[in-house]
Amino acid sequence: VSNSALPFASARRITIGHAPVLAIRITYVGELGWELHIGTEYAAHVYEALRHAGRDFDIADAGYRAIDSLRLEKRYLYWSADIGPDTSPYEAGLGAFVKFDAGDFLGRDALERIAKTGVTRALCCFTVPEIKGLHGSEAILHRGRTAGVTTSGGYGWTVERGLALGYVPAELAQEQGFEIEAYGVRHRAARIEACAYDPARAKITG
Repeated sequence: VSNSALPFASARRITIGHAPVLAIRITYVGELGWELHIGTEYAAHVYEALRHAGRDFDIADAGYRAIDSLRLEKRYLYWSADIGPDTSPYEAGLGAFVKFDAGDFLGRDALERIAKTGVTRALCCFTVPEIKGLHGSEAILHRGRTAGVTTSGGYGWTVERGLALGYVPAELAQEQGFEIEAYGVRHRAARIEACAYDPARAKITG
């Protein structure tokens, strides 16, 4: 299970304790990590085995709010908020994952049209230094005029800044001069390219 034997975005069936596990080298938190796919009947056993093996390394439980903060720092998108059935990959900045050479698939014709004509809106990432309490559905303003609504938000404890994701008209997607209104107050918001934490992806490639 070393970085060279099982690098980022690869998968292998392994055994943890007495449990068969599909281990996927993937991350939703911005560090090189794992998703462990196991049968329900093995869940407690695998948890106890990992806790025992990690005790000398200060292993600790982490709640979903911590995960949400970390995924915002990496601009990892949340299904049903940042993306959903009515969102195209090109709007969300995920066009690189569309593989037209993979054969026929549901939605192919629509995606081919969008790839040719472009999008009318685009997902942007904003840092908001003045506030911690963002949750999503806050108004995004550009030079004083409403431009969109945030899809999710929170505080990045690693980068020590408020963070928000949201869609704006495509013609504004490379602009600055944004504000996000929260609790009746407008806060300056800087649009950033890529993400707030490790934009070069050095952490997740080992």
